[in-house]
Amino acid sequence: TPSCGCIFYKISKHVGRVRTTAEYIVSGFEKISSDLDFLMGCLREVLCELGQEEVAVRLPWIGTEDGLNRYDGYDFIVYSNDPFNENSLSHNLVQTIFRDSDDILWIGTYRGLNRFDPRTKSNTRFTHDPNDQASLSNDIVTAVCRDAGGRLWAGTLDGLNVLDEPSGKFKRYRDAEDGRGALPNDTVRSLHRTKDGSLWVGTYGWLLRYEAA
Repeated sequence: TPSCGCIFYKISKHVGRVRTTAEYIVSGFEKISSDLDFLMGCLREVLCELGQEEVAVRLPWIGTEDGLNRYDGYDFIVYSNDPFNENSLSHNLVQTIFRDSDDILWIGTYRGLNRFDPRTKSNTRFTHDPNDQASLSNDIVTAVCRDAGGRLWAGTLDGLNVLDEPSGKFKRYRDAEDGRGALPNDTVRSLHRTKDGSLWVGTYGWLLRYEAA
């Protein structure tokens, strides 16, 4: 077991692959449109929770290849990248959306991680800086999750990161050529916290369970 506290599980080729949320088709929903153009691009991720206490926050958020969309029951509001506005989405191609217990949306894109507050519409970007080892390890963010201790994790195509929110700095977990790295593979595809507090990390060919030291 490496020093990071990850337990490795090798995935057999006979088990098959883990499907993403968007690959599951759930029946019983009202058809909104037969033309996907209304989503301003190809569908990538859908975040939807039941709740009535704060409708503006709880309505569906939909990530596409051309921005973040919110459906208000009648129309779609699109949030997209504006090269002249640093408060806008860092990139239009949305890979993943995670809502935390404070109803903050953490949005993984093809150019970094975004912290979006639906109430104030404020957005903070976190991107890779090749000259800063405390920045995001890679700009393509594929998965986001909080662990049982409240720390925010971001999986990328080149490593796993945990964010220190007060400073905005990241600690990176990577593979190593000598086989003694924190990860057996740097390509992180999924993150999930189970009811018992375990944080599971899916990479190419491996399933890992993180245990805090």
